[in-house]
Amino acid sequence: MRSLKRLLNFINGWIMSGNDNRRDSIENFLAAARRLQIDVITMNDLQVSMTDIWTKSQTVRETGTPTGLQQLSYYAEIVPPFELTSIGDYLHQVIRDKRIKVQELAQYGFSKTKVYRMYDDDASFRVNDLLTLMPHLGLMPGDLDAVVPQFNDATYRVKYNLQFVAETFIPTAVAQAKMRYDETGHLGFLEQWLELRMIIGSRLDGRWYASEEAKSLGQQAQRLLQSMDTWHDSEFRILKLAWMAVDSVAGVHMMVNMTHANDVDNILQRTYANRVVEGVEYAIFKAMFEGNQELLDALLQVAFEEQKRDDKALKYASWRWRFLMYENYRTYFTNPEEAVGHLVDFFADYDELVGEFEITDKYKTLFNAMWREHLAKK
Repeated sequence: MRSLKRLLNFINGWIMSGNDNRRDSIENFLAAARRLQIDVITMNDLQVSMTDIWTKSQTVRETGTPTGLQQLSYYAEIVPPFELTSIGDYLHQVIRDKRIKVQELAQYGFSKTKVYRMYDDDASFRVNDLLTLMPHLGLMPGDLDAVVPQFNDATYRVKYNLQFVAETFIPTAVAQAKMRYDETGHLGFLEQWLELRMIIGSRLDGRWYASEEAKSLGQQAQRLLQSMDTWHDSEFRILKLAWMAVDSVAGVHMMVNMTHANDVDNILQRTYANRVVEGVEYAIFKAMFEGNQELLDALLQVAFEEQKRDDKALKYASWRWRFLMYENYRTYFTNPEEAVGHLVDFFADYDELVGEFEITDKYKTLFNAMWREHLAKK
């Protein structure tokens, strides 16, 4: 939907400005959409063709026919606005959706008055409050990544989203999470600490996935998950880290079985996710840097087997894109130059379709590290 809205903005600028140089931008956008297989968007029973929108838009500009304008307005209206407007609004929805009683939060130092004030007054909302509440609300740092960038106020990205704050703050958050775990023994703080360590490691060093730190954190995450009878949403936040402890084909199948056993539908999961396809990603990077083709092949195999097991695996564009990326990883050992080149092209198309986002920086850092690794072996 973000891509559709971006296309409509391009077209609107072209119609309003009369500048034909914008036509090339639109054509490049549509070419990227075809390569990434989203030129036709399906929403329930409705199909929207981006090419059809562009064709109708050219008719609008050339003839000014009212029917064409009405059609373009219709397409614009099906792009839904994001419902949440602030971090307080997000907190309110989480508490409501998870059926948490406000008075239950008093034991953590949050009176009913304070919670309601946090709903309505962002000035009273502090990062420390957020970090304290997250384990008790079943939230992990990564959960904010899907929400905060959507807010109109860009200050949220710096104030609350740990993926986007300065590197100088994250070590403080890591230390706080570890201190709270040591003080309380609450596993939510341990999970928070593990995910924060994963965030800062993968963010700063493209080769982190093959580091001793990554291996150690992966083993801790795996042991933690194995010790639990039931996984909840916060446990799945560190599943990707736990997969990094895998170093054999047998370990791959053990993790698949463990993931399937715990991956049950629940009311807290608002969007589709395939836990195996998502979980293997960092382990794939690790295998590539370690030169372990057997492990890489096994990880990719179980990911692609999910297409047969899960009828929704190819339904959504973001997951089809992930499979396109994984397909390129297949040739990394046989033709690394081609593999890295295709991955760079993939993210160029991604940026074209959704705009440049910080989420792609991690992959660009990774691919640069892969390229340097390849050159060092030549």
